[in-house]
Amino acid sequence: MTHKFASYFILAAGALGLSALPAFATSCEGANVAVVTGTVCSLGSLTFTFEAVTFVPGADNPKLDLVTPFTGVSGDDYNLFFQYLGDVPQDINLTYEVASTSDNIIQVDSSYMAPSNNIPPASIVEDVCSVDPALHGGECPNGDLLASYTNSTGGITYSTTFGPDSTVWITKDITDPGFTSFTDSVVATPEPSSLGLLLLAGFGIAAASRKFRRA
Repeated sequence: MTHKFASYFILAAGALGLSALPAFATSCEGANVAVVTGTVCSLGSLTFTFEAVTFVPGADNPKLDLVTPFTGVSGDDYNLFFQYLGDVPQDINLTYEVASTSDNIIQVDSSYMAPSNNIPPASIVEDVCSVDPALHGGECPNGDLLASYTNSTGGITYSTTFGPDSTVWITKDITDPGFTSFTDSVVATPEPSSLGLLLLAGFGIAAASRKFRRA
């Protein structure tokens, strides 16, 4: 009787672990999400709050969306896939907060589909700050800049690692974008609770497998 109770407990634990894993909201993916100043959406354990979305000079009917199926979580990468529709402006500027449920944000990266011969010379300049740039005139104060890098090839380009941190702010300056889509990824290590749920689920599944093979 005790052995049978233990078997049922293990199966229940495995089911609980699996059911809890997808509980995180993923409102950044699914239907296309319009990216405007004030947009808030979540991806796994991360929440993205867009504090400023501007086009310089102002474009007619600009439209910036997060689109699927490329927006999503892949391993440690939380990927945002942006698509721009409208007249191509000289610059697209984004400032957004990334907040995690734990101290696990360690890196960012970007990519874009470079136009033929990369003419005009498109680029993405990205800064990662530990404080809100909006409180400092849109700039990251000295000593609070966690990482800074420039992507001028279109290929996936990584920042230096930092942190780990639970909240960062990203400023993205996209210059002469002769392209209509680009990506931004936040690298966040798995949370201890998520790892525990995975182990719990794996343990339950393995135990169930052994039980059924014996049967």
